[in-house]
Amino acid sequence: ALQTSLVALEPLLKSQVEVELKPNAREKKNLGGRDTIGMVCGAECARRALTKLAELAPRDGGGVRTANVAVNHEEVSELWWNVNAESKPEVQRRIRELLYQIQFSMHDVIVIVGHSHFFRYMFQSFLHPEVPRRAPELAAKICEDVLPNCGIACCQLDFSRGPRMITEVRLLVASPTPSGSFKLVMQRQLEQLAGP
Repeated sequence: ALQTSLVALEPLLKSQVEVELKPNAREKKNLGGRDTIGMVCGAECARRALTKLAELAPRDGGGVRTANVAVNHEEVSELWWNVNAESKPEVQRRIRELLYQIQFSMHDVIVIVGHSHFFRYMFQSFLHPEVPRRAPELAAKICEDVLPNCGIACCQLDFSRGPRMITEVRLLVASPTPSGSFKLVMQRQLEQLAGP
């Protein structure tokens, strides 16, 4: 997820935005899940991600420019992953804690980069009941299926609405522009109305 955020958010990271490593946003540990096992702690997380990115996309070849990215690794200074499979209540508690961190953050806009099972559990547990009433197809998709690799779900959270505070979700996809670049557009077949 750190490598994905460094690539996907590269334009934002140029403006001195700090990347915070949040263990509560890690993927759900399933039985035998090898992609949910951490390998390093602390500052080594960023060093390892940056080294791997440099190997995959060298800067002289037009790769990602990440040399000056500020990475806050305070929350991952000790073992931050699970060794055993997590139960649904354990994952829900962890996601709830992440949502509390978001609620009391000083930022108005937050980007969470993570894995598909994490986001599916988040939607299953914290999607406001109005969303399935307004957009049943979208709600079913995000609660039953996993987001595709590099999928983007733009969410609005309204903490005054109670424990199910995700009041709006829009799936975004990359669409080519005439100039050859890409822009993010709303996925039309699952378009939904404004939030409750």
